[in-house]
Amino acid sequence: DARLETALAHVDVDRMPLETQVRGTTRVYGRGAARDLARDARRRLAPLRGARFRALRERIEVEGDEAEVQLQLASAAGMGQLLLRLRKHEGRWLVRAVDVRR
Repeated sequence: DARLETALAHVDVDRMPLETQVRGTTRVYGRGAARDLARDARRRLAPLRGARFRALRERIEVEGDEAEVQLQLASAAGMGQLLLRLRKHEGRWLVRAVDVRR
């Protein structure tokens, strides 16, 4: 839960909507949806609770007020890819899109 709270500290759906794509399912969280996002994230991440991940590859690109972080992760359950798109908003980097693939 603490790690999720740390990750959610970089999301502010009241200032910038967040689009999530998790294994082909897309959802957009906008103004007033912070509770829904936290609830959905906890539910979707529950099967991974206690799992350890190792980053096999990482790539970070920053261009002006846009950034992209790509991670290829491995765990005992297999490999996956995580893509984060961020935008600088009022001096703070906020996640605007998350794409999780297996």
